[in-house]
Formats: sequence, structure tokens, C-alpha cells
Amino acid sequence: RSFVPLSMIANFPLILVVPENHPAKSVKELVAWAKANPDKANYATTSPTFTIASELLKLKTGMPGVAVPYRSSTEMIVSVMSEQTLFAIVDGPPAVPMVNGDKVHALAVTGSERSDELPNVPAMSEAGFPEVDVQIWSGVFAPAKTPPAIVKKLEAAVRSAIQDSDVRSKLKAMAVNPGGGSGDEFRRMIDADIRKYVDIVKAANLKFED
Repeated sequence: RSFVPLSMIANFPLILVVPENHPAKSVKELVAWAKANPDKANYATTSPTFTIASELLKLKTGMPGVAVPYRSSTEMIVSVMSEQTLFAIVDGPPAVPMVNGDKVHALAVTGSERSDELPNVPAMSEAGFPEVDVQIWSGVFAPAKTPPAIVKKLEAAVRSAIQDSDVRSKLKAMAVNPGGGSGDEFRRMIDADIRKYVDIVKAANLKFED
């Protein structure tokens, strides 16, 4: 209610990673391993975003997993590399170089499509868990009381900028999918996300500090 969506800048899936030498080489194998070793089942997280994604995986698979908090995505990945945590569901920019450098092993990317940056890593839908679909996004907003005519001008300017070929190439180089859709499309996506994540938080009985 406080803001008017103008356009999404970009979105991207998250990446499920485990230690490079872990015996689980697929999501189903990870789930089975965690169920067989519940005392060793934990995951790294830094924020509600990663916690919700990990808890969604647990809800849809029945696997156990205790959250271990860290301060950054880099620390999350290091914890997996050093086998302090069993897995992490982490964002692409810090994870992709570690996956390509064989520092951690990627089991899947959240969602229904593979990442262009990791073409050999299956999507969660291919791994057998299509409901584990989490997309992180960034976008541009205006204050709610902005006059409609100004909103339309701003929306057009933002969309034009995002649809520029140079801007899109730079976004893709950051391992994200360029946006540029309308404000109405962005609003519908946000509303769907709110409904989805509220249900996950309630089902997993999650509590977050303000």
C-alpha cells in the first residue's frame, strides 16, 4: 500500500549446494541422506529469503534440517565448503564461481528452468520437486501518492532503460534474468509472492525479528 510498482529490474533462481565431496549427487539423494542422518542435517542461511527457500524444500520433501545463521552469502558457501553445514540455498553471483571452480557441488536451481550460468545443473522441476520454486527479484517503485501521469512516465522510462540491449547484457553477466515488464505485471507477481511466502512461513512456523 505504500508503493506503486513500476517495473521489475531482474529476477533469478537460487542454487542448492552441498560439499563437493558429499555422497549426495541429486536432490533426492540429499533428502534420503538427511533422513538417514538427521543429527547431521543442517543448512546455512543469512536472511528470511534463504530460510524460507530452505524450509520450503523441507516441507516438500519431508527432510530434516536445522538453520545455522551466517552474516553473508559468502560465509554460507564457506560453511558448506568446510562441511560445517550440509547444504545451502544461495544466490547465484557468489555461488556460480564456487560451483564452476569445484569448491561446492550444485544439485539444482530453484524453479522450472535451468540457469544459463549453470546449464548442466537441473532445475528443481527436473529433480522431481516443481513446487520448490523461489525467484529473487529487484525492481523500481514510486511512492503510493505519486500522480498517475507521473507514474506512467516513470514506468515508461524504467522499462525503456531495462529493455536497452547494453543494460540487458550487463544484467545477464550478473547471472540474473532481465525484467522490463509493466507495473501491472510486477504487481501481480508481488501479490502472488506474498500469498505464497505467507503460507510457507505459517506451515513452517517461522518467526523472524523485525
